[in-house]
Amino acid sequence: WARYGALAFLIIFSLGLVVSMAGSTDVVNYTIDTNNKKNQLEDGEFSVYVPLTENQQQELEKMGARTEAAFYVDLSGPEKSVLRIFKNRNSINTIELEEGRLADQRGEIVLEKHYAEKHGIRVGQSIEVDQKNYLVTGIGTVPDYSNVVQNVSDVLADLKQFSIGFVSESEFNQLLAEDINVEYNYSYKLDGKLTDSELKEKLVDLDFDKTKVANKYMQEIIDTIEKGKNDLSGGVNDLADGTQKLANGANSLKQGTNELAE
Repeated sequence: WARYGALAFLIIFSLGLVVSMAGSTDVVNYTIDTNNKKNQLEDGEFSVYVPLTENQQQELEKMGARTEAAFYVDLSGPEKSVLRIFKNRNSINTIELEEGRLADQRGEIVLEKHYAEKHGIRVGQSIEVDQKNYLVTGIGTVPDYSNVVQNVSDVLADLKQFSIGFVSESEFNQLLAEDINVEYNYSYKLDGKLTDSELKEKLVDLDFDKTKVANKYMQEIIDTIEKGKNDLSGGVNDLADGTQKLANGANSLKQGTNELAE
């Protein structure tokens, strides 16, 4: 009986452990879902080479896609790390503060909590970002960076070497004025009238002003394409001129032949 009793105890203990783990998983999932709803987790995101116009954003919203600019710049942070800097969000992927407050003045910043922990940074301390001092006013998280990776292709996060930060709109505009390469990223929420595929098709058809492309590498690509188009257009015109000259020569030859026959 002792042997069977021990086996029964082991089975009961294992079942209890499984039930406990399942219950913990449910609690974690419930917490994540609740926070995602509270902080308005995006349905998706997209990048463009020039910002959308107000009319374009309004047009997308009428179709069923509410968008919010999530532009960012990657800057050097403490200990050779990279900080991806956003301006404060208003309605999509909003910041969940663990402590402190939002950065609402120039020279202030909110840091992602795991990055702050890795670097031993607390609210009230100053850090240097791209050779400029910032006062840390808050520490928190955002739902679109629950896995804080620099690139979509990255699997594991390196929380000491890469993370995100948030500054006021005026501070972010100052960064843009310093001719820093910016990524024009947009988050969106769908209301059910539009699918992700339909939104993608619409974005592909949007017109944009080539002169407003800020990314110098993309500008070089556009300039190369434009030069190729111009060269091709010039070649087509030369071909048309040559064809016309050939036609004129043929007509002259025909006229000369007719005169000779007479």
